[in-house]
Amino acid sequence: MKYLILILTFLLSFNFSFSQVGIGTVTPNSTLEVNGSVAFKVVTLNGNTTTTINDGYYINILPNSGDQVFNLPDPSLNIGRTYILRNVVPEGQSTNAVIDSFGADCVFFANNSQGCSDSIDLRASGIQKTYVIYSDGNGWNYGPLGFE
Repeated sequence: MKYLILILTFLLSFNFSFSQVGIGTVTPNSTLEVNGSVAFKVVTLNGNTTTTINDGYYINILPNSGDQVFNLPDPSLNIGRTYILRNVVPEGQSTNAVIDSFGADCVFFANNSQGCSDSIDLRASGIQKTYVIYSDGNGWNYGPLGFE
């Protein structure tokens, strides 16, 4: 009888250790399944000098001067980190921002992952106004989000 209880306890605890989490659902099909709306932290960074990006998910970039630098953290220390960056200068202004990664070389890979660059420009208007950027551990991969 002791062995039966021990085996049942082991099997039940084993089952729970590989379970899935559901928010708004009692039968999740993924490690995390959310059945409802999700909110992410929105941060606005006003640039005066070189500004470090280290908080938030959707980040409004507001450069005060042309080609102002905003630094992302080291991609090798932030695997899986994702940002949505958007230049929010007032309409009529043409102030661009430069997204860098603490002066590292060749850490930005465009959506096709072919070739790399030391920094990317976040334009004041057009398709290059908003980017999705994520770290795969080797660099920051990016592509335009698709709206102006």
